[in-house]
Amino acid sequence: MNLISVLQWTFLLKTLTNVQVGAFGHRKCWLGNTDASKELRHAPLLTSTLFSTFEGEIENSNAEIPSSAWKHVESERSSITRLAFLRSLSLFPSALTLTASSSVASARGLVKFPCVGGLGNTYHFMRAGESLLESEDIISTNPLFLTNREAALSNVGINQVEETCQRLREYDVNPTIVRYSLAANAVDSANIVGKELKVGRDRLVPEFNLMDPRAIGQYDMLSLNSTEAAIWALDVDEAGVDGTGGRPPPNEDGTPHETLSNQVTRLTNLLSVLETLYSGDTVLLIFPDGTGPALLAALIGGIPLNRVHELNFSPGEVRLDISVDNIRGMVPLEPPGYYKEIIHKGRKELQDLRSNKDSIVSVKDQKLERERVAIEEDLAKKREEQEAARTNEEAQRAARRAEIEEARSKEEAQRAARREAAAKGGGERQKRREGEGAEVNANSPATGSSGLLVIGGIATAGLTIVASIFNEADNTTVNRLTNQSTVTIDTNISKSVSELVESDNNNTTAISNLKEDSSGIVTSSTSPRRQIVVGESAGATRSGIVATLNETVGEVLTRNIDEDDGADAWIAALSEMMSEDENSASEENPDD
Repeated sequence: MNLISVLQWTFLLKTLTNVQVGAFGHRKCWLGNTDASKELRHAPLLTSTLFSTFEGEIENSNAEIPSSAWKHVESERSSITRLAFLRSLSLFPSALTLTASSSVASARGLVKFPCVGGLGNTYHFMRAGESLLESEDIISTNPLFLTNREAALSNVGINQVEETCQRLREYDVNPTIVRYSLAANAVDSANIVGKELKVGRDRLVPEFNLMDPRAIGQYDMLSLNSTEAAIWALDVDEAGVDGTGGRPPPNEDGTPHETLSNQVTRLTNLLSVLETLYSGDTVLLIFPDGTGPALLAALIGGIPLNRVHELNFSPGEVRLDISVDNIRGMVPLEPPGYYKEIIHKGRKELQDLRSNKDSIVSVKDQKLERERVAIEEDLAKKREEQEAARTNEEAQRAARRAEIEEARSKEEAQRAARREAAAKGGGERQKRREGEGAEVNANSPATGSSGLLVIGGIATAGLTIVASIFNEADNTTVNRLTNQSTVTIDTNISKSVSELVESDNNNTTAISNLKEDSSGIVTSSTSPRRQIVVGESAGATRSGIVATLNETVGEVLTRNIDEDDGADAWIAALSEMMSEDENSASEENPDD
């Protein structure tokens, strides 16, 4: 029987018999209250008071109890009867229960590790599925960025959580409370768990910061595979059994650089809160990383913290009924071979990181730099393409200008050649006409009448062409002029018909020459032919001359319409021929 039990028995006996109990040694104890029910109501407090009285030091050990109190005790003193003793035994279990319940209640405050006495709830630990950053081989521990959607579940992570929920249903696990981190991948995982296991929203409880992963300072946002191995090696070699060593270097972006002991503080508070809030519940904890649940399990089982990574969780992994025995059964006496290989690789990576700490660039910054370089290259390529297109367009424009200039030059050359040919042909025709005119004048005395006949036919054709050009607007005037010209021509021809008959050979030659000379006259092919009528008295000879003249004018008009479509040529030729005929007539008839 311990000291507290002795004191309890003494207290009970004293209150029941109202007697003064003796002292232990020279010390005396006075309880000073005869109300048994009132004393039992404060039994735990009195018990602790007695314990402190007998175990502690009392400066004034000879302090006297008031004499009135002693008188009261002496007057009420009586002997202990059997009935009083049995009554005291009936009251003892109640007092003992109050004392025991007081010790259990005080144990449900701050949790102490290892939890050899057990826990008030059943705990299952789960790691969230793979995040988008983890799928890109990026480790992210900055608490400011954990809620970003770039850290949400990837498609692989969603499948991992769904498979875990299926296994939980197979094992008939129905959590009453789901506590999850506010990291994006943990939030997504908790939503899937609530849907698959049919956990109400009131039982999906977020945890704001106590479940955050350990921040790794300058090593944050580096390659996941290489950096995680380096952190494991750092903890194995430098953390120690309590996790106070192995601190990563600080970072400039505000990412904390923590040891395992910093995370231990948060996890201790987390479990203490859960043990205080809940009792007899099945609690599923969803962590955003693999080290958080491994570290809490190591704390519960009393595993040295430099071996915590042997318990690391994989994405989507869940472990049921976390207890001291279960955790200790998971850790072998010696680390497994694969774990030693990871630590060996991590030591090399850690050495490289420490030797090149000034040149460490996060994967995110490297990605941004690659994107910037790619954008600049794309812009440069587009500028080159635009410059090439502009150069090509300018070359095409220059080629078109050259073609146009060449075509213009050719056209001008052709025009010049035509003008030169026309001028040369006009000169030759002029000379030929002059020679033929002289020959006609020498061979035929009736040259004036013949020339007048030709002029009359040409004039008639010219008037007809003019009427066609002006859309026959002046048909009446043209017909009148034509009739007048015909009458004049008939009169003159009648006067010289006998001369023409006598000199038919010369006239035939002259008419042929005039036919050739009239090749420079131009008119429209659609102009109607104007036949010259000389009367019946002229006979067959005159008819032949008229027919020959008519045919000559038509052939001249037909040939010249293809050579030149202007009106200047036939007007000029007509003017020249009329001038020549007038000159010849004036020379032959000076009296007129």
